[in-house]
Amino acid sequence: MTSEAAPTTAAPGPAARPRRRALGLGIAVLVAVAVVLAALWAGGYLFAAKSSSGPGPPYETFDQAKSEAASAVGPTGGGPWSPLVAFGLATPANVTVPALNLTSLDSLSKCTVNWTAGSPPTVAVPLTPSSTPPGTAAFWVVGFVNGSSYLRLALVAAGVPSVLATLAGNSCTGLFALAKPLSDQPIVDSPVVALNTSAAGAGPWLASHANATLTWEIVPGVNAVLVSSPPMWYSVYTTCSLGGTGPSLGAEFTANLTAATGYVQAHTNGSVTCASGGGLSLAHVPWPSPFSARKAI
Repeated sequence: MTSEAAPTTAAPGPAARPRRRALGLGIAVLVAVAVVLAALWAGGYLFAAKSSSGPGPPYETFDQAKSEAASAVGPTGGGPWSPLVAFGLATPANVTVPALNLTSLDSLSKCTVNWTAGSPPTVAVPLTPSSTPPGTAAFWVVGFVNGSSYLRLALVAAGVPSVLATLAGNSCTGLFALAKPLSDQPIVDSPVVALNTSAAGAGPWLASHANATLTWEIVPGVNAVLVSSPPMWYSVYTTCSLGGTGPSLGAEFTANLTAATGYVQAHTNGSVTCASGGGLSLAHVPWPSPFSARKAI
């Protein structure tokens, strides 16, 4: 996760604070998706450990995790399902996040959430060693959209895929309908994102923050009358704790990358206020700038 190899595609852009995404309908779509993903941290899912005879490697790239997730979503009916959004999380230690009240999920995302388990259980995120190849993680969430603009969320933990929930509801599906599936355009895989982020300055940063948590998130482009935007990759590397305890201040490196090429549009390196007690919350989760309310210092 800490490799500083040269980028495999375009060179990173000049250092700058990552830009906010498009306004209007574009932001509405992305915020809705982000709230859903952030809620996975709040309520989440209980993962089983991967067996030696499992379907894939325990530390996967986005493309590998997407394939694993699709194998779980495909047989559930309602398809075909196309990938719409995803994030990978590489933590330096096993982390368990207790379930929280998810009532706010419906009001914030305006979605009807049908949990596969009937209710959101506990999040248990397996660690990803620093020795794993750049852009790989033991934990991924991939969201798939169908022709009715329902969003079905699948988890891949240590190579084991499972379906978490399906999101529906008129207001919710109206937003998802504006987003362009990732399968409709060229998308670089997460190792390219990690290598280019490293070349933009994250390599030295990681050398000084060996126990950081790494997140790679891809969000869809938007195709609407007044707003059109391409899909984007975001890297967020943070020292803020995921386990509910830790410092109130953390160090963070972020980068915004064009999903089609991996070109680093902007990046920043600074200090942030961690969530209360060091844990994650909607106000400070490792999502990129369009979604979070992080306070930079």
